[in-house]
Amino acid sequence: MNQWTKTFILLAVAGVAVAATVATRPSDRQVSLLSDQGTPLAPLLKDALEIRSIEVISFDEQAVKTRAFGVVSDGKTWTLPSADNYPADASEGVSRAAAAFAGLIRERVVSDNKADFAKFGVQDPSDPGVVASAGGLGTKVTIKDGSGRALVDVILGKAVDPADVNQTASKKRYVREVGKSRVYVTTIEGAFSTRFVDWVET
Repeated sequence: MNQWTKTFILLAVAGVAVAATVATRPSDRQVSLLSDQGTPLAPLLKDALEIRSIEVISFDEQAVKTRAFGVVSDGKTWTLPSADNYPADASEGVSRAAAAFAGLIRERVVSDNKADFAKFGVQDPSDPGVVASAGGLGTKVTIKDGSGRALVDVILGKAVDPADVNQTASKKRYVREVGKSRVYVTTIEGAFSTRFVDWVET
């Protein structure tokens, strides 16, 4: 075997190695899907005292209608906009909400496809384009500060099947940020309802 033949063989082997490396490296899309995994879902929510409004919207499948509940505060008194600004003590419910969302993590990306919204139960219940179908509608939770800035604006979806996370009991749910297509798994305490008694002590 002469020198030229040896050189050609070495170049061929090197070419195969480079091609294999390129073929097996993660795609740009795969890297993008993992880019925000493990990061906070509500990084702006740092102090419950900053909260000035909470709105929860869900779809009542039995009544086939959207239900909404909200409380607002001027910094001193909590009131109910839907009841002519009737004063109410919502501090406990607000504290629970703040505790639930503070430190919430995007634990795992499960989809970046709008076609999967119904599957994971993260369809926006306030979107008139999807309410008619009543399929896979989640619970929309919006928390704002005094300037109207959204500290939390997400749609809580279905509970994750414990079998999918290798544990017998799970507080994990699918979640999606409003206006975005990426769906995550997160761990959240408690549920968010639109029932007056679940939020307010009059």
